[in-house]
Amino acid sequence: AALKECGACEHLALVDGRTYRIEGHATLANALEVTPGFFEILSARVQSGRAFHASDLAPDAGRVAILTARMWRERFQSDPNIVGRKLMFNGAATEIVGVLQPEVGLPRGEQLGDLMQFPPTIELLAPLRVDMAPGPAADGLQRAMLVKLRPGVSADEARAQLDRLILTLLKRGEGRATARLIRLQDQLTAQARRPLLSIAAAAALLLLIVCVNFGSLLFSRVTSRHGELATRVALGATRADLIRHTLSAALGVILIGGAAGAIL
Repeated sequence: AALKECGACEHLALVDGRTYRIEGHATLANALEVTPGFFEILSARVQSGRAFHASDLAPDAGRVAILTARMWRERFQSDPNIVGRKLMFNGAATEIVGVLQPEVGLPRGEQLGDLMQFPPTIELLAPLRVDMAPGPAADGLQRAMLVKLRPGVSADEARAQLDRLILTLLKRGEGRATARLIRLQDQLTAQARRPLLSIAAAAALLLLIVCVNFGSLLFSRVTSRHGELATRVALGATRADLIRHTLSAALGVILIGGAAGAIL
């Protein structure tokens, strides 16, 4: 229903963080509670079992969960029969319906927003059942929202439609809440961007120093061959011939150094 209010949105997902106490395990398990669109936005796939369905969000639906590959391996010793088992999560019987693929990278910590503090590591996923009952305290806006825009949609167009969606969630005719779009790439890399730029600047400076030194060595080598070059000029060599001859002598070093730099 939310997608109808935001035609510019290809997928929407609400996300919240929570901890679960699993019977038989001493430590709490960190979880993300999500709506089904989460899997489409992050291209998250399961290696066994299934992802969440819209029916899992119904208030009377049975409780289900999906384990991360790491939790399945470390806490359940890679049990091949884990899918379909029922465990006690916070005292409620919960069926394990799937196990995520190992390479799925789940957002954690502050990566989903400065105001929402999520667990530093994620061990399982659970359906997020949102109370959409009318009233000023509608539960939908207490969550982080992930949005995948349709190709070719401008940020302004998407923001306007999301503003209308927020008003729908608030169940009010007017309100002060507005949408602010943040690229997921920027959100996930915000803390690492400055250190990476510093490293890149240092690497560029080092490369510049190496190039200057290499150029100086080539210049010294050329000047040491003054007599040879003068002889070539006397025999009729042109300026282009001299430049080509000088560069060909250093071509091997340039190719080897360039290949090594590209690999690194």
